[in-house]
Amino acid sequence: MGLNFHKSVKIDDNTKLNINKNSASVSVGKKGIRHTVSTSGRRTTTIGLPGTGLSYTMTSGGTSRKKKKQTAAQRKRSKTAKTVVSVICSAVAIVFVIIAVCKYFGVGSGSDKSGGLSWRKEEYAVSVGGTETIILDVEGADKLENADASDFEIDVDNDAAVKVELKKAYSETVHFTVTGLETGTASVKITYNGEKSNGVTVSVSE
Repeated sequence: MGLNFHKSVKIDDNTKLNINKNSASVSVGKKGIRHTVSTSGRRTTTIGLPGTGLSYTMTSGGTSRKKKKQTAAQRKRSKTAKTVVSVICSAVAIVFVIIAVCKYFGVGSGSDKSGGLSWRKEEYAVSVGGTETIILDVEGADKLENADASDFEIDVDNDAAVKVELKKAYSETVHFTVTGLETGTASVKITYNGEKSNGVTVSVSE
């Protein structure tokens, strides 16, 4: 009796890593369409109509059921191509595993996001004497809509250029009003519930 092994690892909502005794594959896609690439070189795309049970599958690469006579050079090129595809697929699978592990342990979070706070845009613009609303997304907030100005620490590195005030806190976002005071730029950071956001740039023009 042969020994069989199969393991499926969910990387995220749209990506899954499949590992079995002889090969590994990465599947990417949403409900209705999915593309799978295997270390054997086999590529499969499945398109279906959700709720109907109807689907269409296209397959290419991998080992063909019909064996054709090949010259030594053709066999060598085919073997080289399969090796390259296998190496690429294995590398992709390893990268996805590393990303999944980093996400799980919270390692390597980018500079565009600090904790559960992230700005909706990287830069805002306002005119002197004018106002603009800047939006901060907050993940995992508990009763954020009940927060008031005293719950937020506003840090502006150039308060001569802008004035920042709390406008409204919603369930998952916080809106701040920025008033342009004089031409220049300023970086705005917000601290909420012990977490500090990255800086968002506000440019003030005439």
